[in-house]
Amino acid sequence: MNVAPPVSTPVDDDGVTDGTMIEALCADLPCAAVGELLAEDDQRRLLLAQRLHRDVAGGLVVCTSLSEMARMGCEQGDELNAIKESILKLESSLRQAVQVVREITEEQYPLALKAFGLVFALDKLAKKMTEAGTAEVSLTVEGNEFTLPLEKRLSVYRILEALAGRCVRTGLSSMVSIHCRFSSDALEFVLLHDGEDSAAIAHGDDAELSWIKARISVLPARLFVSSTDPDGASSVHLHMSLPAKS
Repeated sequence: MNVAPPVSTPVDDDGVTDGTMIEALCADLPCAAVGELLAEDDQRRLLLAQRLHRDVAGGLVVCTSLSEMARMGCEQGDELNAIKESILKLESSLRQAVQVVREITEEQYPLALKAFGLVFALDKLAKKMTEAGTAEVSLTVEGNEFTLPLEKRLSVYRILEALAGRCVRTGLSSMVSIHCRFSSDALEFVLLHDGEDSAAIAHGDDAELSWIKARISVLPARLFVSSTDPDGASSVHLHMSLPAKS
C-alpha cells in the first residue's frame, strides 16, 4: 500500500486535533510496570556481565596464554611451524574477542548513531526489520538532519524502534512508514502503518509502553496517535521541540 508523506498536523493545547495526547509523565507510571522495568534492567545487566566475563575476559585469557606459548617457543628454539601455529591461533582469538566487543557495543547503542547520525541508524533499522520478514518498513526524510547530543539521539532511536515494533506486534501491521521531518524549531517523526488503530498501540500499562513514556518525558517530547484515515492508515506521531537559538 502506497501512503503519501504526512502533512503537518495542527496541535492545540490538548494535543493533536484529530488524535489522542499520550501523557508522558514518570509520576503516572504504575508501580508494577516500574518494577517490571527494573527487573528487566537487572536481567540485562546480568547478561552483559556474563558476556563480558565469559566471552571478552575469557577470550583475552586465551590470547595471553597463546602469546606466552609463542614467546616460549621462540626462546626455546621451537620449530618455526609450531610458533606460526601459536601466532595464528592468537590472531584468531583476538578477532573473536574484538567481534564480541563490537556486538556488545552495538547492543548498547547502534554505532551508526555516533558515526553517521540518526537518519542513517533509522535506515539500518528499517532494512533490518524488513529483512526479518515481520513487516515492510521504509524511511523518508524531509529537511536536513542536525546534530543532537548522542544521548538524545539514542533516546529518540530507542523510542522509534520500540514504537515500530509495537506497530507490528500489537497493531499487526504489515507496512510501517517512518517519516522524519527536521525543521529549525522541532523534530517530528510520524509512523504510518496499516494495522489496527494506533490507540491500541500507544495505550496500556505494560512495561514497554511505560518505558517509552519515561523516555519521552526525559527528552522532553510529546506523543500523539491518530485514528485510521480514509486510505486505511493510522499514525503515531512523536514531536520534539528544540530550544530557541540565542
